[in-house]
Amino acid sequence: MRSAIVSLDVTANSLDDDFKDLYEAYYRSVLRYALVARGPDEAEDIVAETFQKAYLAWAGHGERPRSPLAWLLTIARRTVIDAARRDRRRQHVDLVADTADDRSILRARETWLWFDAATRDLPEASRQALYMRYAGGLSTEEIGEALSMSASGVRSAISRGLAVVRAAERSRTDD
Repeated sequence: MRSAIVSLDVTANSLDDDFKDLYEAYYRSVLRYALVARGPDEAEDIVAETFQKAYLAWAGHGERPRSPLAWLLTIARRTVIDAARRDRRRQHVDLVADTADDRSILRARETWLWFDAATRDLPEASRQALYMRYAGGLSTEEIGEALSMSASGVRSAISRGLAVVRAAERSRTDD
């Protein structure tokens, strides 16, 4: 009986070490996605919930994802959607910035708010593909795996999305 307990402890430690490596490798990418998707006030909560869900799945299935970043961003995307469902109101942006750092964060946030508004009418998969490419820095293959789309489908979704963004930018500068 004692040997079974020891082997479980070794497996748990190995699991924890493997997951710790995953966390350290991809924390910043998941945080960057969460910052863009929900803003600085909610980003850490989204990241924590994402890694909690990932750990439970990791421990429960014993399988390792083929593309860990795509897998984590899929979990993060679903977590963001869940958070949006819980809280339908938009994130309030503080327009008074005290430091240059705050101003640069605010400018980035305003850009993403504009981007969000410009892509609001796109199908969800197209919006997520754009976010994953430009906020998350994922490759076409990683996006395809995360969204269950072919590489050509991802390229097409990004192309259609960029056309909408470019048209919105033209109309914004024409005004």
